[in-house]
Order: sequence, then C-alpha cells, then structure tokens
Amino acid sequence: MVMVNPSNPAVRDRVLAVNAMFLNIDHKRRYLVNTDNCPVTTQVLEQQAYTENGEPNKDGTEDPVDALGYFIVQRFPIAGSYTLANVSNS
Repeated sequence: MVMVNPSNPAVRDRVLAVNAMFLNIDHKRRYLVNTDNCPVTTQVLEQQAYTENGEPNKDGTEDPVDALGYFIVQRFPIAGSYTLANVSNS
C-alpha cells in the first residue's frame, strides 16, 4: 500500500518533524541514523545549510533530507498547534 499526503507539507513542518524525531521536547530520541550503513544520509544531515531567511538551502544536496522529511511527516506527523520563531501553525 502506498500512502501519500494530498499535498506537500510546508518546509518548516518537515524540518520540525525531523528534528522532533531526533530529539523531542521530552528529550526522547525516536529516530537514529546508522552512520556506517547510511553514509549519504549522515553527510547531508551533518552539512544541511540554511539561507538567511531560515529556509533549507536548495542546491541539490538536500534531496536525501527532503525524502526523509516526507517519510517522517507522513508516518509521524506533529499533531496540534506549535509556535516557532513567532510563527504559528494554527
């Protein structure tokens, strides 16, 4: 079975969902990357750059991180309202 969202999630929703899986507010790590078996994912996560506007840099190297973000948002979405840097999702 293929599961897809009706539309792409906002970039900040993907970033927050991925970050929350790595370390959430309760200090729980729900997602780990095997650095030996996943060297490309490890490299792009370590080198993810952001523009002056706070958006992820889109130079082509971010494709594995984008794919990870789409998967996490689909399977482990952040539920409810949140506020980040004076921006609310509600």
